[in-house]
Amino acid sequence: MPRPGTDAVTVIGAGWAGLAAAIHLVRAGRSVRLLDAAPQAGGRARRITLQWEHPAEGVNPVELDNGQHLLLGAYTEVLQLLEVIGAMEEPRLQRRPMRLASSSGLLMERPGFASDRLGTAGSAIAGAVLAPLSPLLGLVRAQGLSAGSRWAMVRVFAQLRLAGWRPPPGVSTVAEWYRQARQPAELVERIWQPLVISALNTPADRACARTFLRVLRDSLGGPPGASDFVLPLRDLSDLFVDPALGWLRQHGAELMLRSDVRRIERGGTCRYRVVGSDRNTDNPLSIECRQVILATPPYASARLLEGVAEPSLVAELNRFQYLPITTAYLGWPHEALAPKDGFQEPIVPALMSLRESAAEHRFAQWFFDRGPQAHWRIAALVLSDSRAARELGDNQLGEALTRQVTDELALPAPMQLSLIHEKRATIACTPDRPRLLPDAAGPRLRGLALAGDYMYGDYPATLEGAVRSGRVAAEAVAGG
Repeated sequence: MPRPGTDAVTVIGAGWAGLAAAIHLVRAGRSVRLLDAAPQAGGRARRITLQWEHPAEGVNPVELDNGQHLLLGAYTEVLQLLEVIGAMEEPRLQRRPMRLASSSGLLMERPGFASDRLGTAGSAIAGAVLAPLSPLLGLVRAQGLSAGSRWAMVRVFAQLRLAGWRPPPGVSTVAEWYRQARQPAELVERIWQPLVISALNTPADRACARTFLRVLRDSLGGPPGASDFVLPLRDLSDLFVDPALGWLRQHGAELMLRSDVRRIERGGTCRYRVVGSDRNTDNPLSIECRQVILATPPYASARLLEGVAEPSLVAELNRFQYLPITTAYLGWPHEALAPKDGFQEPIVPALMSLRESAAEHRFAQWFFDRGPQAHWRIAALVLSDSRAARELGDNQLGEALTRQVTDELALPAPMQLSLIHEKRATIACTPDRPRLLPDAAGPRLRGLALAGDYMYGDYPATLEGAVRSGRVAAEAVAGG
């Protein structure tokens, strides 16, 4: 198959935004060249391998994600793209109805009204009528909340629907919204704070209220399946990255990993020249093309556009602020969780909200069961905005997380614990963060579009936002 020529769109960055852009371009009939400096695709949602030593089996590779992510049924474009690339032809994920549980006894779940489980035609009709109300019924029936807090949630959701899921005038942060909506302290501590930090990865006193309410609109306020939890059976590379690369190769795209792009120049025989080095051969890299999609983080895009784009665009890209996220992977040998002496096996929750308190060295907000793999039972802890946690150092942080798991979930201490730190895991989702359009480069850089989770301003930095931004960037350059 011939290599793409100068008419190919050069996509720089093979994370989820770049992969989505490349797929949409190929579907539009365009030739594509996809580059990334890393040895593997996937960006911040890629596969990593941990070498854990099992007491009976020796060292076994354990494949996990570079950070724990949660997909929702509201992530419609991610799910559609999985259909396009054939990733749904074999079981790669499972969907579970919304179920928010906490280690302190909270339980809020969406009742199921699936017609295939109701039996009769009348029941199916009733299910179809009641299904849109299931999130509301979940709020009313929530366990572990006072009656006053439950009705305060129902009231605020009704108010949000009437207001079009927009914050009142003058309200910019989530903390301001709490006060304006007169949310009880119990709700703030047990419902809103965990949701805000998990969805926006930004403390409530800085988090953008408009974005948070959009997330609520599309999940708890959306159609019945929008609030479903969508969990990969293995890892995100198996779910999306590997099938996407296979689909692109099958359709003639050129994939160039370990290609370190250092700058973009104007001129040459084409509109742009992409300059860098090929780490596979140690040879210089020079690609001429008419169209470019920059699917790299804002700081990387600013570096590549320095001296080419308008200084104002470079300044905006450099204005983004970042927050770290830490994922702790825990491993128990299977026998450690097996029933002993007539006692029940310890219950490993599928997903659990934990009680965060930096003063008590309780830094994890969420617990995820990752299931069995390589003779291990694996779980993940998520520490959004992990700045305070990382100040402890890895040894003390690992000890603190072990205590938190044993105290709150009554599980035995894990035999293995690995910390994965992403220093710039996500942009700070603040009201004043830059909001850029795909063609932000303007007429001076015709044919150059930006993509990335930071570009889809309606959402926080999520995989759905990354995929949507890739589609929008592809549409911006597909016709030229």
